[in-house]
Amino acid sequence: MKKALFAGSFDPFTKGHLDILEQSKKLCDHITILVAISPDKKSFFNPTERVKMIEDLFQNDNQVSVDKCDGIVVDYAREKGIDILIRGLRNANDLHVEQQLAEVNKMLAPNIQTVLLMCDPKLQHISSTYVRELLKYKKEINEMVPQSVSEYISNRG
Repeated sequence: MKKALFAGSFDPFTKGHLDILEQSKKLCDHITILVAISPDKKSFFNPTERVKMIEDLFQNDNQVSVDKCDGIVVDYAREKGIDILIRGLRNANDLHVEQQLAEVNKMLAPNIQTVLLMCDPKLQHISSTYVRELLKYKKEINEMVPQSVSEYISNRG
């Protein structure tokens, strides 16, 4: 059974993230979405909120689970017996950063493979950073996030 880990801050989870996850489900039997917590990063949503938004989105999907971690992602993967790290790419800038991260992860855990997936070109402009910026100014985000995420955010106020 191929188990994969899709890690990120997911602050919040976007349609771009969803696209990468749907691609991953075709390649792997089970995917853990890992909310990575970085103490150096100022988050818009706290880790519990981010996990809740993602759990709500995948509540009826047995192929997906959600967790959070404040340590090294590849260490989490090794501890959980995960074979593959999934990383999403929007553009050439992402590719450069992700190649470097993949090399560091390979150094730390040679048996864990990193798979880089391109998101749908129609979604390449979407980022959590842009969603947070729009939220700050009370702008519409429905085109950028899944419906359940938008509903969670609306209910939060």
